[in-house]
Amino acid sequence: MKNAILLLSLLLLGISPLRAVIFYVNDDATGANNGTSWADAYTDLQSAIGLSVVGDQIWVAAGTYKPTTTTNQYYSFDLKSGVALYGGFNGTETQLSQRDWVNNVTTLSGEIGSLVNVSDNCWNVVTTFNCANNTRLDGFRVIGGYADGIQQDSGGGIYNKDGSPTIANCAILTNYAEYGGGGVFQDGTGILTLLNCNIEYNNADSWGGGVAIRTGTLIARGCKVSNNHCNSSGGGFGLTDGITMIDRCIISGNEAFTGGGVRGYDYPTFTISNSLIIGNQSDHQGGVGVSTFSNNHSNAIINCTIAHNKTINNGSTSSAVAMNGEGSIRNSIVWGNDAIDQLLATCPNVSKCLVQGGYSYNGNTVPGILTVNPQFINPNSALNTPFDGSTNDYHVALFSPVINAGQNSYVQGTYLYDLDSLTRIYDGLVDIGAYEGNYCLLTPTINASGPLSFCQGGSVDLTAVGGNTFLWSNGSTVPMISTSSSGTYTVIVGDTAGCRGQVSATVSALPASVNITGPTVLCQGGSITLTATGNNASYLWSDGQSGATAIFGAAGTYSVQATAANGCVSQDTIIVTLSTPPSPVISLNGQVLQTGNFASFQWYLNGNAIPGATSNSWTPVGNGNYTVTVTNSAGCSGTSSPYTVTTIARLEALPQGYIAVSPNPAHDVLHIQLPSANRGKGQLEIWALDGRRCMLHTIPAGTTVIDLPVSELSKGVYLLKMQLQEGYLVQRIVVQ
Repeated sequence: MKNAILLLSLLLLGISPLRAVIFYVNDDATGANNGTSWADAYTDLQSAIGLSVVGDQIWVAAGTYKPTTTTNQYYSFDLKSGVALYGGFNGTETQLSQRDWVNNVTTLSGEIGSLVNVSDNCWNVVTTFNCANNTRLDGFRVIGGYADGIQQDSGGGIYNKDGSPTIANCAILTNYAEYGGGGVFQDGTGILTLLNCNIEYNNADSWGGGVAIRTGTLIARGCKVSNNHCNSSGGGFGLTDGITMIDRCIISGNEAFTGGGVRGYDYPTFTISNSLIIGNQSDHQGGVGVSTFSNNHSNAIINCTIAHNKTINNGSTSSAVAMNGEGSIRNSIVWGNDAIDQLLATCPNVSKCLVQGGYSYNGNTVPGILTVNPQFINPNSALNTPFDGSTNDYHVALFSPVINAGQNSYVQGTYLYDLDSLTRIYDGLVDIGAYEGNYCLLTPTINASGPLSFCQGGSVDLTAVGGNTFLWSNGSTVPMISTSSSGTYTVIVGDTAGCRGQVSATVSALPASVNITGPTVLCQGGSITLTATGNNASYLWSDGQSGATAIFGAAGTYSVQATAANGCVSQDTIIVTLSTPPSPVISLNGQVLQTGNFASFQWYLNGNAIPGATSNSWTPVGNGNYTVTVTNSAGCSGTSSPYTVTTIARLEALPQGYIAVSPNPAHDVLHIQLPSANRGKGQLEIWALDGRRCMLHTIPAGTTVIDLPVSELSKGVYLLKMQLQEGYLVQRIVVQ
């Protein structure tokens, strides 16, 4: 009693005590009721709170404590700034570490009225206003708050305004708020920290069945937020503004109209890391949802597992997760959710994730997204929502594809531990999802049946040693694989103790190739040159020739053996066949000489090549011996026997310039001026250089001028042939 009187005197004088005081509270105590010891503990918690000052602690024994003995709903446990309240004692402890809040249940209850009527409960069980960051509520069960909107509509369990308290090791259960935060409500400029709390079975009408934040900062770490309900948005968490950091939490079995697990409105900024979001249910966005068009903050999901949530509405926004364009999802699993889309295509920054069915943004498939089964140990199903996962296990199997599949750079700041509070980045690379593998390490080896580098066409057997279960990078699950291809072959090895190891071997199939190019047909009496191509050091032909080229004068099968700089040998073969030279025969058809069909032609008169005579026919203009040389499709040539023409009156070659041709080049009409009227009928021809006759024109006797239309001819060079009684001439013309 003397201590309490002294403390009260100091407070009245505005003087803080020099050392912190521990107040004891036990509703079963029978002593002096002055809070100085367990024997003389206060039986009313409000008495201790009223006398406490900054730096004091209040130790509360197991029992049920209410804010008032009246039925006035206004009352709450209003925490003092800088004071720490600890529950979970049995009434004998001398050290804070001796308490057990799990078995020594210390309840703060808002049930002050009728036990069958919750509407007469306290509006808020716990309130904190302008509290400093050394204010603490630790080890309590908070139940029965009912903020029905008459005087208070938010934070039925705990209401924080402009304060920065820490709520730790608390169970916040069965509270209600008409507006926001059935279990917990954060508002104002402070930082509310929730550590290792269970927030379950709370309800709200508007947002945040379990937890809601309007402004300020909310930190939730190591909490389980489960089985809460909201008629509107955010079954587990409802975020309207401010900054929210959720780390190492389980968010499960919650229900809402939008955002079964977490719902972000237009203005909040949030980060969810190392958390498990399962079994939630809503009409829209069963797992996590944010206003995708109006929220432009850098919201982030890092190393989370979002699985087996259910979205009831199957419309265009039916998805398990919906993030805004500035948001990001990294190192996370999105799998098995019952929705049209596992992940709504509104977030461009998705990387190092496993997403069932893959992920596309703006119509383009995002690379690097795993789509295979993550291999959960004992998962539930979206068909069973809502479920809190308490009987399930969302760790992954030893050979899960998410192990060592994340990106280390995404693990930073305060997000360095997984949901089991184990250090991230185990065994060199971070895992994808909420849990980091915690297996014992093996050091397997790979035995090779021969050198890992061999010439193409060879192979090597790789055998994994050091375990009894195996998974190779090519999908094989047996100890030994055989390969003939270059590449790095990795095997994950496990043993009966659950240990895991990984080892790789790099195989090089050394290149060796050669290819023979050149003609495959030999003309009788001729020779061919064959060339061996490839990046090789030396070549040896089947007839003993060496070097990249070889000359052959007979038909047959020829091969070359090539040796590369790496010593590897390759071979190629080619078959050369013999082609008989063509034997053209000239015949006369009317006034035209002609021969058979070949690939090319050249006519000769008395051994001289006739310009432009390169088709299979020719109209002779003078007597003499005509021959034709032809080439077949194999490139072999042959010349006909001479064909003698004696029936053509001998014509003299007219001198160049005998006629005037203009314009030359010509476009539409070619004007030909003869020096005088011709004595008799003549003939004019225009030939293409490929031997085609393109025009035949009869020249009447007495002609001095010829206007020849050439617009139908293709642009190019032609031969104009003119035969008159005075003689003949050949002249080049150009058509443009």
